[in-house]
Amino acid sequence: MSRSVKTAWRVQEQTDHVWLPLEKSSRLNERHYGALQGLNRNTAATLFGGETVCVWRRSFSGLPPSDENAPSALQQDARYRQ
Repeated sequence: MSRSVKTAWRVQEQTDHVWLPLEKSSRLNERHYGALQGLNRNTAATLFGGETVCVWRRSFSGLPPSDENAPSALQQDARYRQ
């Protein structure tokens, strides 16, 4: 997300809108793997099944289960707290 924030700053400077606040959210990240976050392929395949993990990783429609309650680096990062 840091690259997009820096781009937004440049746009604000060029359009003379530096006074506008930036809205930041982890939901704007390119892809979050839910319960697979932080696991390597072998561990994920053992936990959820190799074919299922392959579908989750390679398709846009297949979503891994959400892991909202587990502490992760993303959830602990102050930049993404709302």
